[in-house]
Amino acid sequence: MVYLFGAHIAQWSLKNAQEVLFMSKAAVFDNSTPIRGGIPLVFPQFGGGTLPSHGFARRSVWTVHSMQENTLVLSFSDNKSTRDLWEGNKFTLLYSITLESNAITTSFQVENQGETPFDFQALLHTYFHLSDITTTKLYGLEGQSFTDKLSEDITVPCVQPNEQPLVFDKETDYIFFKAPSQVTLVGLALSQKNDKEMEKNEKEKDASCFASNAQDGTVTIDIQVNNNGSIDTHDIVVWNPWSEKSIRMGDFGDDEFHTMCCVEPGCVSKWETLTPASKWTITQTLVVVGGGGGGGGDGVGETKL
Repeated sequence: MVYLFGAHIAQWSLKNAQEVLFMSKAAVFDNSTPIRGGIPLVFPQFGGGTLPSHGFARRSVWTVHSMQENTLVLSFSDNKSTRDLWEGNKFTLLYSITLESNAITTSFQVENQGETPFDFQALLHTYFHLSDITTTKLYGLEGQSFTDKLSEDITVPCVQPNEQPLVFDKETDYIFFKAPSQVTLVGLALSQKNDKEMEKNEKEKDASCFASNAQDGTVTIDIQVNNNGSIDTHDIVVWNPWSEKSIRMGDFGDDEFHTMCCVEPGCVSKWETLTPASKWTITQTLVVVGGGGGGGGDGVGETKL
């Protein structure tokens, strides 16, 4: 399910309605504010600065550029509003979404349509639906350097210990720079819950109920950045708001941190410079194993847009 507001992927389900992406029950869908969950797009700014939080791409209405049997391409170009916000820059954004039996590929392209270079940041802000955050593991970042945005001194880099997957036991807001091209998240909740179970879980507000009937799945995330024809480095942001921040967020349930985390490829630790007529593209492919029967054959996935 894709919304033109923000070119936002709000739902991606496997066989038997097994949802891979997390969507907050408090998310707003009236085009007044970005949607909380799914895969929001961050452009042309990640944080700070004069633009709206995470930029204006996720707050803009996109158009359908093309559609085939299993691929949807959305587009958005500069207009008076964006030029007023962002120093008159001229650009075209293309967002391609391709479905396979147990995979989805999202490719976000930025093209400079102006006569001068511009600097930007971009991110695929992917939310995953988890069985239990305390048992979730993220592999592939062992030994990698990162910035802890919650640290008292964010200028001091941290290092993920060797041979130890990243786990969650507190509010997490990390930026891994020069990140690897593949990471694997273990702990997806791929069960199909009926309405009575969901109602019971909501009433009990008990962390243990979030994992009931959940079959853990695994998602492998493959990432590539192409800068005007050359492979470039990228960052990975890892985020979970935990309990205190969840309460402060108006479009997020107080206990929903139990069943989500974000693993977000992009370029946010620095600024990318795009010269006139140049293109920059980030592509992520999510491949899911588990829940519906594994990584192939007739086990997982319908192909629908």
